[in-house]
Amino acid sequence: KTRIVMYPNLFDNSKVKKLPINFDWRFAFRSSKPKGSIDMRFVKDKLKNIDVLKWETIVRSTSKEIPNLNQNINIWLKDAHNLTHEWFFKMIEGELERKFE
Repeated sequence: KTRIVMYPNLFDNSKVKKLPINFDWRFAFRSSKPKGSIDMRFVKDKLKNIDVLKWETIVRSTSKEIPNLNQNINIWLKDAHNLTHEWFFKMIEGELERKFE
């Protein structure tokens, strides 16, 4: 699960409201399979004039991390898919997952 908390005293005695008007958090973590990184992004967005939370998961590898890309692309795609699949289901485990069963 993911929990992002702003420092609670940040807004004390300030003229800034606690409710954000925009939201864009990005994280990147090293990955060994596939070699590279996995990026997660949560951003406030609009869909048909309704506020939504968009969640992106991106697997990145450089050409140095994938020698012989033309020959190894299918292995990389499988490993990248497995990683994003695993992270997705770990993140929605519980109440959110039950809503889509």
